[in-house]
Amino acid sequence: MKELMESLPPRLRQELRFAAREEELQEIHMRLGRRTEAVTGRSSILLEHRARREELEAVLDTAMDRSYYASQRFLREGFCTARGGCRIGITGNVVQDEAGIKTIRDISGLNIRFARAFPGIAGQALGVLREEPASMLIIGRPGCGKTTLLRDLIRRISDELCQRVAVADTRYELGAVHEGRPMLDLGQRTDVLSGGKKAESIAMLLRCMNPQWIAVDEITAEEDVRALENCHGCGVHLLATAHAWDRFDLQRRPVYRAMLHSGIFRYLAEMDGTGSYKMTELEVEDG
Repeated sequence: MKELMESLPPRLRQELRFAAREEELQEIHMRLGRRTEAVTGRSSILLEHRARREELEAVLDTAMDRSYYASQRFLREGFCTARGGCRIGITGNVVQDEAGIKTIRDISGLNIRFARAFPGIAGQALGVLREEPASMLIIGRPGCGKTTLLRDLIRRISDELCQRVAVADTRYELGAVHEGRPMLDLGQRTDVLSGGKKAESIAMLLRCMNPQWIAVDEITAEEDVRALENCHGCGVHLLATAHAWDRFDLQRRPVYRAMLHSGIFRYLAEMDGTGSYKMTELEVEDG
């Protein structure tokens, strides 16, 4: 995070120091020619700084370790993950070919999202799983702390329950792996597969790593659900997150409704937007 912050323009760094404490920052939105936005857990602040194109490119160069190979791969996906786990969303002009998006040119905006670990946040959930291990789904609105809770839960299952966890880290957010090593602590008994498609990564981890748990962030598609169903049928416990305001919103969405009906998950953790959550049990009827 320090290296990325130092890549920001000096004037912007100065404004950020006055606008919010570093530990409170959740996102920085830099938009070409427009005022930069700083987002904390409590507010959105428009700063006086207006991003220039060379400033956007300098931040990306730092995040991608000035690697041509990395830049081409990440620009195809519309985001990159910097050392330390910060994820940067990218906008600009899409260049496509017959295979799909080839790259993004003329970068017009960056959304820097800061990954933070909050050791101990998973205490309530871990207590439930310690008593009776079973698959758990974490839900909540975007930005409410689902990934943070999942990361701490992975670490504590690995280190405190002494069980093997395999992580399908498709967007490099959970472990922030850099040169083969997770920059964020996921525990001593955790294996991380980064960058692949969710369904394929889940299947590979199940075949190759002999996990007791498989964890994945942001279930969004039917093929993800089918991969989880296969794991469930093989006796592996699951940890996953999904975007939904509450269990009723979850039930309204076709992909999630089918997932609930399959009975994959026993426990539900509902995030409330403040970093807190409540634990309940799911029944097949919830689907």
